[in-house]
Amino acid sequence: MLHAAARSQGPRDDREILDAAQAARLAPAAALSAMTTGASDARLQFRAFGANPNDAEVAGNLAFLYLKQSPPQAEAARQLALYAATMSDARFPHGRFEDWTTLAVASALMGREQEARNAFFVSLALSPSLERSCRDALNAYASYGNSLRGPAEALLYRIQSWGRSNESPYCNWPPRWSAATRFP
Repeated sequence: MLHAAARSQGPRDDREILDAAQAARLAPAAALSAMTTGASDARLQFRAFGANPNDAEVAGNLAFLYLKQSPPQAEAARQLALYAATMSDARFPHGRFEDWTTLAVASALMGREQEARNAFFVSLALSPSLERSCRDALNAYASYGNSLRGPAEALLYRIQSWGRSNESPYCNWPPRWSAATRFP
């Protein structure tokens, strides 16, 4: 999926990304067995997964919450985002774009810039809105700083190279960076 997103030449390649996303879905038990956690993480996950450990939305939201902690818990967020993105869920046959955005942020915070860039590309393919993808990338940079700049620029540059940057002021190229500005 990340590979398909990396080599995408335009929106016409989104079908390949979506097909790869659907093919990468794991059975819930297989996805859970791949996760490793520490004691404090296990307590938090226990509460979040208590109602339904096989709910991709619950897992994805928990991953996002790990990023909101101070300091952000990037490794836990990355693991949960990967878990959520690969869970089989009829409501999200290709996965949730929010989980790919969370994966992009967590990966960037861990110094995995290429993975972060490609996760943003998958998020773009899954997103119902070009503007939302751009806004999410800009907000990630505004919230987490320079570790997100390269991946966010890659997303915005891809949109510009497709000739679509004029579809939203959030997608302007070159971007107007300001780490102090949060976008609505």
